[in-house]
Amino acid sequence: MLFGYSEPSAVREWGRQEVLAFDLPAMQACRAAGIPFLTPGDLFSAAQFRTSFGDALVNLETVFEAIDKKYADEIGFPHAFKSNIYHFLCYLAELHYMKGLARAIKHRYSTPLILTSRTEDIDDEGRIGMTAAGFGYRVFMKHDAPLYNMRHFARALGMPALKRLRAPADHRSRLRLRVPRHAYLLRPANFDLFCEKLATKAAPIFHANRGQNVVWCVQDGFEVARLKRYIRNCRFVDPMRDLGPIPDAISREGVRLKYRELLDALVQLYPEWQAELTGLLDAYHRDVVARMPALAEQIAAQIERHDPCCALFSIGAGVPVEGLYAWMLNERRIPIFTFQHGGSDNLYFSTPLNKYYEFSPYIEQTTICVSKAEVDARRRRYGDMSTVAAGGIRMFEWKTSRRRRRERSSNGRLLYVQGRYPSEMWKNLFCVEDESQIFAKHEQFFEKASKYGLAVDIKLYPGTAKLYGPYFRRFAHRHGVEDFRLVTDIPAEVTAPAYDVVVVEYIASALNGFCMLLDKPVIYYLFDDLVKADIADDFYRRHYVAHHGDALDALLGQYREGKLASKYSWACVDKYVYPVDGVNPGARIAEFIKSSVASWRDGAQ
Repeated sequence: MLFGYSEPSAVREWGRQEVLAFDLPAMQACRAAGIPFLTPGDLFSAAQFRTSFGDALVNLETVFEAIDKKYADEIGFPHAFKSNIYHFLCYLAELHYMKGLARAIKHRYSTPLILTSRTEDIDDEGRIGMTAAGFGYRVFMKHDAPLYNMRHFARALGMPALKRLRAPADHRSRLRLRVPRHAYLLRPANFDLFCEKLATKAAPIFHANRGQNVVWCVQDGFEVARLKRYIRNCRFVDPMRDLGPIPDAISREGVRLKYRELLDALVQLYPEWQAELTGLLDAYHRDVVARMPALAEQIAAQIERHDPCCALFSIGAGVPVEGLYAWMLNERRIPIFTFQHGGSDNLYFSTPLNKYYEFSPYIEQTTICVSKAEVDARRRRYGDMSTVAAGGIRMFEWKTSRRRRRERSSNGRLLYVQGRYPSEMWKNLFCVEDESQIFAKHEQFFEKASKYGLAVDIKLYPGTAKLYGPYFRRFAHRHGVEDFRLVTDIPAEVTAPAYDVVVVEYIASALNGFCMLLDKPVIYYLFDDLVKADIADDFYRRHYVAHHGDALDALLGQYREGKLASKYSWACVDKYVYPVDGVNPGARIAEFIKSSVASWRDGAQ
């Protein structure tokens, strides 16, 4: 089993054995060494994973609902477990894949051996746990993406032997990334922080008098940060910054017995998960559930002190502390407004997980959606719910700003936007291809880029430069793509307008809405047909889509000849990004919130 990229000569020594290449760099090393290899998808495919874990979801949801009912009287909060179900399910999806693949490996190989040039130890288990300050965010930290972490997979296989291989030269030297010059003109330092400060700096209401209305920003950032400049005569407060230490925890044996019932129910359904679930649920009970009553006392005091007129969540209540805030606000009938984050799974692609984050059935809320199509999709999927199609503030401001002039510029280059791969997050197999298909896509892309002599920039996914920077450089070198650069730490929407054409390799992205706005040829490079049927006609009409190498070859050939035209459509902007009636979505949303709060107050009197 090969993890990561090693020198081809070192890998070639093992060519007489059957090699299972675990990730893209490992596949690249085998290809460079000229030896055949298998991939995880050959033993446990994405289709098998989707079917088997999809069946498990119904059982898991039922168990969580049952245990919440048992806990409710003890802790005073009826959603202690289901308020964090998204993170449980993400972890369990990865655990399910890891166990299924480990089972297939044990069945095929009697004595598996791990080959790697990585330096981490496989016997360092670490501690499962969290701090009160993190309260619900970090309880899964030690288990995130277990297959990407060799330690977790080694334990699943019973700690096989490990052989260190020679690291390649580009792992031993500092990776140098070149950033297009125009990016410096478009993007100030600390761009995301700059955007949020700009949104609040323009609004003097952020430092308004204490007597004015208080709006709680339980989740800040994204659309909420930009909305602040449009809401007048209010004071914005992040209540979680005001939380003190949570030293008190319930230690009554009756509560612990209820937690054991949950563990027993899950282990009965999935006995091979027992070892991982025992540690995880023990930490969750100890560090999260048992502290909720003490936290609820603090939140009640905050509500009394601030008297908020409404609360804003930039995405939705996805962890216990946010769920507790939302429930206590609902109990007092204080309006809650949540915001769609990019194009969700309802619209562009299918995954059963995201609904547990954005659509909490136990929270009464109004969701501010970017698009009319999103509202229609949510109502079809979840029935009657409070949603408003107001448009994306960020998208509207980008399109109407001076930067749109650069959209017509041409730097003579192609931008390839990298996605996030299953070996880093196996739950992504619900909405991306498996690793072997992705590797084939990369090989075919660089073959075509070389064939047509294209100038290529790779927009690396945030945080992946160390691993995938050398990976893409090796592809460029092998296929003779001489004019090649890596772009990192720059949002795609900032740098993409300067390019002649943009190629996007995945559909599970908040970038989808931006691609609707971009008046450039946009190619989605998707081997699997992951586009939802509801929007397929519009999607294919608005974008070019390459489902195989020959289709990509034809499109890049058209681009090289100057015949690949933009498929920009105002109708698609109106349907998927923001209403094109000239009204700024920020002003529209602010007015909607103002009228909703006024109606709530009239009804409360």
